[in-house]
Formats: sequence, C-alpha cells, structure tokens
Amino acid sequence: MKALKEEGIADDTIVVYTSDHGDFVGRHGMVEKCAIGHNVYEETLRVPLVVSYPPIVKQGQRCDQLSEMFDLYPTLLDLARINYPQSRFPMDATSLVGNLAGTATTDHKYIVSENWSQAGVITDRYKLGIWLDPTAYAAGRDFRSFGDMLFDRQNDPDEIHNVIDKSEYTKVQKQLRDYFDDFTSKVAATGKNEITKRFKR
Repeated sequence: MKALKEEGIADDTIVVYTSDHGDFVGRHGMVEKCAIGHNVYEETLRVPLVVSYPPIVKQGQRCDQLSEMFDLYPTLLDLARINYPQSRFPMDATSLVGNLAGTATTDHKYIVSENWSQAGVITDRYKLGIWLDPTAYAAGRDFRSFGDMLFDRQNDPDEIHNVIDKSEYTKVQKQLRDYFDDFTSKVAATGKNEITKRFKR
C-alpha cells in the first residue's frame, strides 16, 4: 500500500487481501485443512476479506454479512465498471459493492461450502454440517457415522456444542436442510442442462 501511494496510483488500484481457507491450528483437535470438519468450523471457513479502492470503498468499515469467494467476481467487475460478460449459465454470485461503499446491504440468506466429505450450510446465526457419501471420491474414508452437526453460533460461538438432537432446534435444522436441498437442486439442474446440450451437439 505504501508503494502504491508513493507511485501516486493508490486511488486507481483495487487491492484485495483474502485467502481460500483458514487453518485449524489445533482448534477442535485438528490442524491444517482437514476433511473432518473442514466445511463446518469457523477456523477454516471464515477467511479475511479486505478491500481497498478509495474512490468507492468506504475506509475503516467492517461488514458482518455473509459472503463467498464467488462474490469477488461480480464485485471486481462492478468496481472496475466492466460490463458482465455473456455466460451460458446465470451468475451465482452477488456483488459486494453496496456493502463496500456503505450505500446498501447485500446479504445471502444462506451459503454452502462443500467438498467430497462434508457440506456446511451457513446462515447468519446457525450452521449445519452434513456428512456426504464419499465413495465416488475416496473409498474407505466415510465419516457419516460421526453424525451431522448443528451449531447455534450466537449462543455457542466456539462451535463446541452440537445441538442436532435437541428438539428446540428441529425447525432450524429443517430450514437449513431445505436450504441445502435448494442448493443441490440448482447445481443438479445446471449439470443436467449442460449434459443435455452436449448430447444435442
């Protein structure tokens, strides 16, 4: 940042500092990026996202809204005033420029993080970890016997107490599972359309 200022181009440069994942560093008894819990715990899912672009980005503010790495694509296009390119599929991402400029609040109702072993469904308060069938990817590494996990991050910010079996969270669990079904149906529909187009060629 100092070099940009010295060159006189700080106001003409978009700077983004982020990461694709965090590291457990011993939290929950795990280190590095671990398949067992990788898509549910904050230690890997919550990453830095710092953006500097003085003409638009409001300096010194902090946003708590849910966002995904996918959101960087439309955000950078908007900051650079570049028109969205034509695409075969609709853009499944949200520009964060309103949040960054302090002029509007854009937020996801939920977001999903998924790999071969686990999916995490995240809202502003709750998080559901769903173990997936890994046999197509890694036979012999099936963690479904551990049971799914549900965390109330407002009352349990360290994600220590799994409330998946507590009756008072039944409606919350159903809502998050419905969100996951919504997510998977969209992914499946996109894949099906692509396969159909390939066979028609």
